[in-house]
Amino acid sequence: MLDSTWRYALEKLGEAGESEHVNRKHAEYFLTVAQAADDAWESAPSADLVAQMEPELDNFRAAMDWALVKRNDVALGRAMAAALRELWIGVGSRAEGVRWVNLALEADPDANASPVTVRLWLGYVVNNQGEGAMAHEAAIRALAQAEEVGDANVLALAHVQLGFALDRRGRFPEAEAEYIKAVPLLRETKNTKKLASCLSWWGILHWIRGDAEQAQKCFADAIAIAKSFGDDYLTATVLGNVAELAFSQGDIKKAVAVGDEALVTRRKSKNPSTIANALANLTAYRLALGDVDGARVNGREGIQLGRDAQDSLQISWVMQHLAIVGAQQGQEHNAARLLGYVDELMRKSEWQREPTEQWSYEKLLASLCEHLDDSQIASLRAEGAGWSEEQAIAAALAL
Repeated sequence: MLDSTWRYALEKLGEAGESEHVNRKHAEYFLTVAQAADDAWESAPSADLVAQMEPELDNFRAAMDWALVKRNDVALGRAMAAALRELWIGVGSRAEGVRWVNLALEADPDANASPVTVRLWLGYVVNNQGEGAMAHEAAIRALAQAEEVGDANVLALAHVQLGFALDRRGRFPEAEAEYIKAVPLLRETKNTKKLASCLSWWGILHWIRGDAEQAQKCFADAIAIAKSFGDDYLTATVLGNVAELAFSQGDIKKAVAVGDEALVTRRKSKNPSTIANALANLTAYRLALGDVDGARVNGREGIQLGRDAQDSLQISWVMQHLAIVGAQQGQEHNAARLLGYVDELMRKSEWQREPTEQWSYEKLLASLCEHLDDSQIASLRAEGAGWSEEQAIAAALAL
């Protein structure tokens, strides 16, 4: 519809006194669409659902604007924001997902425990990848309310997301305890997609703990589940973890091969953040192989896609990896500044470096120590800690 035609129609609706009626019917209809899709997320292929839902994004936005922003029906708006919490990840717009969740929570801050409120807190966790402490607090709230509600489905989801939040903060025993509680509930409620995700995350904990055999079993089970309902996107996510395990075991060629396989599938999605994640890991793998040119290609694209997704965490990992190139090729000052920038982001977000990022950190620091003394490194890191993201991006792309 032409914009001028659309505006003319809105004007005539207003003149006829029908705007309120039509807006309500519109919002009610798209709430049913959102809730049906939310139910389908448990077992349907992610790519199919994103393709089905993405054309309606403007309808969802209009409905939530009418319901939440203009306060015409806060309950309806909250229910829609809760139902759409997974969609924003699929379309690569986590920042927008957090914004709608925040609006929904702020619209009724004293809301009683309910499946809708639990899902809103869960939506905050799954869409917020840059604030570890806040995501952790949101997961705790979700679990407390889920236990009060007594709904097995939302309780399972709350255990999974609290486990994820604890995992990313390096609190591994506590994270595993949540996964142990979640798995039987996920099987009971037949939420196969979240079960595969949970097993994949649990596999990472086994690998960090040094139990590669159990990690491989978790990954294999997760891949089998994802393939059972044809979810290529989820399969690629687990393959990314398989690549990480191979890298940690020193099998760099396998890590690159599996990482490239996962990247091909991830490129089919609409999610720049997950593509950036795959590229960040491949940047590190190729550096370990000595393929500096390949690492640069992957890293620069990863930064651009991370910027598109407003995903500062993914951008920071690529920066740290590329800083190794700078430290080894005469640009050690900017490499040290980039390390300071990443350190400050880690401090603020309260996320922990995962094994590949820890490998990169140690290699970068060792390279810097070959060219600079401790006081120089400390001074440059302090300078980088004060950089803006755009300053850091410009420095990383120049390496």
